[in-house]
Amino acid sequence: MLKVKYGDKKYLCAYDLNVELFDMYNLQVEDVVPLRSVYILDTSIGKKILKRIDYSKERLDFICTSLDYIKQNFSRILTIEKCKDGKNFVQWKNGLYIILGLIEGRESAFSNQVDLYLASKALGELHNASLGLFECVGEAGMLEDNVTLNDLSYYFDMAYEDLIKFKDQVARYSYKNDFDKLYMDNVDYYLKQIYECKQSINLEAYSKLCKDSSKIVLCHNDLAHHNILIKNNEAHFIDFDYCTIDIRVKDLATFILKSIKNFSFDIEKCKEILRVYNEVALLNKSEYELLYILLKFPHDFYTCTRDYYYKKKDWGEDIFLYKLSNKLEFKEDREDFLKEFKLNILENM
Repeated sequence: MLKVKYGDKKYLCAYDLNVELFDMYNLQVEDVVPLRSVYILDTSIGKKILKRIDYSKERLDFICTSLDYIKQNFSRILTIEKCKDGKNFVQWKNGLYIILGLIEGRESAFSNQVDLYLASKALGELHNASLGLFECVGEAGMLEDNVTLNDLSYYFDMAYEDLIKFKDQVARYSYKNDFDKLYMDNVDYYLKQIYECKQSINLEAYSKLCKDSSKIVLCHNDLAHHNILIKNNEAHFIDFDYCTIDIRVKDLATFILKSIKNFSFDIEKCKEILRVYNEVALLNKSEYELLYILLKFPHDFYTCTRDYYYKKKDWGEDIFLYKLSNKLEFKEDREDFLKEFKLNILENM
């Protein structure tokens, strides 16, 4: 069944599906089907994806340059197709549109051990294929807003200050809704965790990693199961909208958390991911130490509450409450996972 969420429906309404738009790509479109925030096009030359982007042409140039660079050594990523005039996009009335080649695979399932193996191996290969990209985009003048190296201290400080601000704000409310109450019941616990992350990060070692060209890659930054497709027993990556140049361990931490958080923070899944990734791209001790801090940082709690109090998402209060409750459900499992990681993985390095 095709999945189209409420937020996606509102976004899809902004599309202008016009024959003239398709003509710019020399496409004869026979059918159009919505899927999440894009449209699947059934055309005379096969299935394509129409996507309306909400970032700049300069950002798109960076993504296209990065994908072209990676494809020299790793081909299992999406393709952004060119229109008649050779550009990667069409400026059409209310926005920028791109056409993507459709990878006809199935979404990966992190509950499936084979899928987890394929995705972990492919992530190492993707990272390896992007080595040297930093220098390439630097020469092209594309570094601004596309590089997130050396940003952790700032991010930790910002998150801590935001949670304090929300706490003070909610404390002044004469009426607190269920989300506010849940936030106040848990915020001190997560403030303590952020503080511990801030204190434990070795800034000298972190800075050294950020200068090591063998550790700097294109980080996908959105490694959800639906952005990793399985085709012909291989993993393919799509949706690079949030990609940046950064150290690989940050992307790996995101992947691990996406893979285990809905499975009671299963330490065995984490060990398997690390085992397979290391076969392709061997991590050093400094990366493991930073990985532990990244896994400990309460990203889910912070982003959910930040999006709610800063009104960054057009969601109803019931959706926010459900998401926050869901993220807190595995609180004890997460604690046990971090203890095991530190004892059985980090201290054995």
